[in-house]
Amino acid sequence: AAGCHLSAASKSAEVARSVGRVTINQSTGNKAPIPLGRGLTIVNVFDGFSPGCPTGNRFETIERFNSLRPVGSNVLLIFSEKSFSFQDVENFKAILPMAESMVQGDIETVRPYLIEGKLLVVFDSNGGLVWQEKPNLSEQQLLSELINLPSK
Repeated sequence: AAGCHLSAASKSAEVARSVGRVTINQSTGNKAPIPLGRGLTIVNVFDGFSPGCPTGNRFETIERFNSLRPVGSNVLLIFSEKSFSFQDVENFKAILPMAESMVQGDIETVRPYLIEGKLLVVFDSNGGLVWQEKPNLSEQQLLSELINLPSK
């Protein structure tokens, strides 16, 4: 839940550490940690497309949230470098809004926590996990929870 303090032994703490080890590919060929915004940083990792196309639904949810997100927040969509080619990501950038938010990266550390090939987490400006996606959360519920997160 937003604003909760996470126990060092909690599943949420494990997720936070795992997402903290995700790296994104830079245009120089180097890898970098997930950049944090001044406010909230919303990170969605994708490992592939699942049956029933929940990935497409997630794109729609993120696009809707992006138009409502608090000033100073940052959205980052990270596509697995093992499942998506550079060209796949470029194609997404060409057909979907928010091209500047789409990157490719190494998401192996979060693979055990993915829900139907994806996972959305929210960090504060200090890198603290303030929210994470739970199983069986509808896209409408997810959007509502994101909108209601405190901006700082």
